[in-house]
Amino acid sequence: MTPKPKLIKLSTSQLLEVSSAAQATHPDIAFTVAAFSRYILKPYKVHMTAAKRVVRYLKSTADAKLVFPGPGGSLEGLVDCTDSDWAGNWHDRKSQGGYIFKMAGAPISWKSKKQIVVARSTTEAEYLAFSETTQEAQQIIFLHRDVTGEKTVVPLIHCDWNGALSTILSTIMSNNAKYIDVPFHNSQHLDAAGVVKFTEIDTLENFADIMTNALLPEKHQCLTHSIGLHSIR
Repeated sequence: MTPKPKLIKLSTSQLLEVSSAAQATHPDIAFTVAAFSRYILKPYKVHMTAAKRVVRYLKSTADAKLVFPGPGGSLEGLVDCTDSDWAGNWHDRKSQGGYIFKMAGAPISWKSKKQIVVARSTTEAEYLAFSETTQEAQQIIFLHRDVTGEKTVVPLIHCDWNGALSTILSTIMSNNAKYIDVPFHNSQHLDAAGVVKFTEIDTLENFADIMTNALLPEKHQCLTHSIGLHSIR
């Protein structure tokens, strides 16, 4: 008989340490923190092991900083990459969605979150991820307008799945997307109104992949640099 996993109590200080880092300065650990945080109320040894690995990773990358260009630096406007991992959760088959917004070449907002409904295809999972992304884009636009009094440039949202992108850009809703709740269709509406702009990006260049998957060290390090985390000694 296979022994039942032993329940343990997560260290509050460790949990706060990694959660705060994921929210404030380390988008590179957002997916991992989101994954093991689901088991806070009923954690097992494997979850504590994951938390300890994140702590060790943070200590080994203590010199990694979010780099915002100074005068003469990047003048890149508000851009975003969004992604999803279809049916990535083996328990309930829900997908993991995520996005990263960058301005002037540095990340200013990010999220990794399990979707609240079960998507029947990769297209639907990506389409649902668009909804979270466009809602955040609106909040950033409003904040920028309140702080500067200027009209923000239209956010450029990148997606690496053509099926979902075609659904957004089409004026005719496909049969496969009709069942999705009305609130999720805000992305199509905002794109048509010119509030945001969707465009395709190569999968290898989609830095939001770090928000939805556990990656190999080489790819993780590459995307960490892509999102704007750099070692400063």
